Amino acid sequence: YIINFVYLLILTMDTILKRLFLIPALTLFLVAGTANAQASNMPSAGLTPESAMYFLDRLGENLQEFFTFNKEAKAKLQIEFANERIAEIKILVETKGPETKGIEKAKTLLIGNVARAAEIVQEVKSSGEEVSALAKELDDEFDRQEQLLVQTFQEAQKKLKEDRLAAIQKLIEEAQKLGDAEQVAGLKAQAEELVLSIAALKSVRNDIKESFRSEKRKIEDELADE
Repeated sequence: YIINFVYLLILTMDTILKRLFLIPALTLFLVAGTANAQASNMPSAGLTPESAMYFLDRLGENLQEFFTFNKEAKAKLQIEFANERIAEIKILVETKGPETKGIEKAKTLLIGNVARAAEIVQEVKSSGEEVSALAKELDDEFDRQEQLLVQTFQEAQKKLKEDRLAAIQKLIEEAQKLGDAEQVAGLKAQAEELVLSIAALKSVRNDIKESFRSEKRKIEDELADE
């Protein structure tokens, strides 16, 4: 246990140090880094909200934003952070299920990233600068991320239906042929739990999507006002 903890600490601190070393050059390389993230079908994730060391990952992001002084770069940084939140949600959905508490935390942070981007756009506009190009870029990227979110939950639902639920249905049929009532009852209970999990995935998906769209709409409103 201690060895695993130390190993995780080293990996996490390595991530923090990399962020800190990149801070002085952030303004120069942020756009290129964001473009690479945009080209990926699904972002990669490090620690998840259920990790005891997750706060270090968050600390690294907070420091990165703190030392990013250009407003436009700061807004675009939210895209990168949101990508990580989506990757965390994907991992948690696939490994822990829709009921895990980490999903709610990742969702809160994700919505916060979109809200922060919208806030920065409003700040830039209030200063008298033109924001249509920035707002359009953010809106397009958050549209793509919304699609990734929906895709994540749809794939998880499909996997439960076509793999696990279908396999249990076959086992039920075999047990019925053998006349094993006890096994049939047990398998049916498992099938019912899976059906509930599938419904829960849909519910969580809709909840995150609605919150995501609500914040993204603020950016779209800025576009409409231009």
